[in-house]
Amino acid sequence: MNSPTPRVVPHSQSQDVPTFALPQEYFTTPEWHRRDMERVFKRRWLFAGHAAQIPQTGDFLTYEIENENVLIVRSGDSRIHAFHNTCRHRGSRICTEKSGNQKAFLCPYHNWTYGLDGRLLTARLMGNNIDKSLYAAIPVWIEEWNGMLFVNFLPEKPRAVADYLKNADFSAFSLNQTRVILDRTYPVASNWKLAAETFAECYHCANLHPELCVLVDPLRDLEAWDDATAGDDYAIFTPDMSSAIVKPGMRSFTMTGDVECQVPLGNGRDWLRQISALSWFPQFGIFVFPDHAVTYSWIPVTPNTCLFRSTWLVHKDAVEGKDYTVAQLTEFADLLNQQDARACELAQLGIQSSGYRPGPYHPVFEGPVRGLNRTYRQHVA
Repeated sequence: MNSPTPRVVPHSQSQDVPTFALPQEYFTTPEWHRRDMERVFKRRWLFAGHAAQIPQTGDFLTYEIENENVLIVRSGDSRIHAFHNTCRHRGSRICTEKSGNQKAFLCPYHNWTYGLDGRLLTARLMGNNIDKSLYAAIPVWIEEWNGMLFVNFLPEKPRAVADYLKNADFSAFSLNQTRVILDRTYPVASNWKLAAETFAECYHCANLHPELCVLVDPLRDLEAWDDATAGDDYAIFTPDMSSAIVKPGMRSFTMTGDVECQVPLGNGRDWLRQISALSWFPQFGIFVFPDHAVTYSWIPVTPNTCLFRSTWLVHKDAVEGKDYTVAQLTEFADLLNQQDARACELAQLGIQSSGYRPGPYHPVFEGPVRGLNRTYRQHVA
């Protein structure tokens, strides 16, 4: 699979890049939902959270998608472990909380106890009848990249996240020196692919995001939004949007267009001038501004519902109430998320109609969607 590639405007209408929207059944049927889960989400790296959310020994969070629930834990040696939240005795869910701090994990069914690394510590009343070394919780692949945590359900070791994203350079922002100030999940009555497609393009921005268009001109530089990535992986890295579509004087994506957090990202005290972005198949995106960053991810639930999640990051030394307020810093992206969710829901309603017929993509403005769906079709073929 290929790493992020230079932007290519897909004027050729080449057959390997889809030119029409996906058929109805891709968005509506249990068969395609199952195909998406098995061939995409069970085989790809999935954004699960931030290392900053579990800074201390015993801190944990969980990541859930369909039938899978993963415990992500920081152990005493500062390592981060991930394992299935499933007891090796009779299969009970071990931990019922979404996050917290534990010295060990006690299964509520028969009180088998697991360590922070997933090892079985005690099997109640079993005595010498069991070899505990054989019954550790089943591990899940996990990797940290720029302070962000990704999990993978493949049985064999997958290609490294850093290898996929080796051309996505966020080093100037020091994202591993940030902390999460808000983690919000939006239930959306649409297929997950509509969320992914909506995030990928700005053909809809002038219609649906008037607040965003105060800050940017999505038509000013077509290449800033357009991409139909080559190869069989979809990863678009934009090192600097500020010189392309951001209007003069706009420094951050906030309601005012100015910075809302007074502590800049990065190692220095000087304000960075670029705005960087990444979109990676199948369910991760991030925008990074001089003063904060916002992640985006989506989780399939049913053929016609998904969860859309955003987390907001600031420099770890920023003090709430002094350097920023959560409400002001998150208001802009939260509004855009709600607008996108409404658009996805309207699209789902229309796609479910017997009158739905797939139409052509715009060859430039929907170039990213064409690239996204090329990668998607390769995975589910």
